[in-house]
Amino acid sequence: DIESIETKDDGMSVHIKAKIDKENLAKLNAEGVVISGCGRAHTANIDPEAIEASKISSDAKFSKDEILKQMSTFYTQCELYEKTGCVHTAKLFVDEKTFFIGEDIAQHNTIDKALGKA
Repeated sequence: DIESIETKDDGMSVHIKAKIDKENLAKLNAEGVVISGCGRAHTANIDPEAIEASKISSDAKFSKDEILKQMSTFYTQCELYEKTGCVHTAKLFVDEKTFFIGEDIAQHNTIDKALGKA
């Protein structure tokens, strides 16, 4: 729950004071936490053995012209960036009709989001 929100006169800062449930705070690290932000990402209590993953193999090849075309098109597909001007975007391209966009404040999460949509 939010106790207070204060905006600064510079128009660039917002300070939020949250009500903290001490019982939930004690459980925080036990549940496994990923904390992300620009320039840094920290993980805690994530068991690598619990992650199910497999290698993806493909014979897909893309020409230089196709990559340049997709980069040009990509900039028109970043809807959240167009609205906010402050997120990163990744695109997983398969073919003209099959592609997946991921947007997030943390650049490394955009790839995860695009892959997750696939």
